[in-house]
Amino acid sequence: MKLKDAITYYELTGTDFIADMNEYYETLRAFENGVVSNDFMDITERFIGNLTELSVVNQLSITEPKKLLEYYCHTIPREKVNEDEFKAVPLGDNSFKKRRSEENIVIKILVSFLANNTNVQQFFDIELELLLEIIEKANEINEESKKKNKRGLD
Repeated sequence: MKLKDAITYYELTGTDFIADMNEYYETLRAFENGVVSNDFMDITERFIGNLTELSVVNQLSITEPKKLLEYYCHTIPREKVNEDEFKAVPLGDNSFKKRRSEENIVIKILVSFLANNTNVQQFFDIELELLLEIIEKANEINEESKKKNKRGLD
């Protein structure tokens, strides 16, 4: 999902898209494994309803739940990595699951940009998954730089 859609989702629902998506897919995985939670229908209907509302606001003609999920809940295609050559595996479908928390990730992204006096509008059409990777890499570089500077002062 693009940042601008995630912001609109938050404005419409008051909830974080990534948290809602994770809850939906966790419930769906449990269902596929034969475990039906008491709130299965509530979670499913709420998430699909939120995506439907978002598609109406975005003036899309998508109404089928499967197509809504494909449109809004896709991951960024990645190059295949030969596991024999590399130990690192690119982020995949579970990339957001690793970041599971009660914090609103969209708000964290916006705060990160605003704290650095960055024009947020230039990032509206970038996928959330890519933005999170960029922020994580920038944080790693900043931490490494701070450590080097600290070592130089000691």
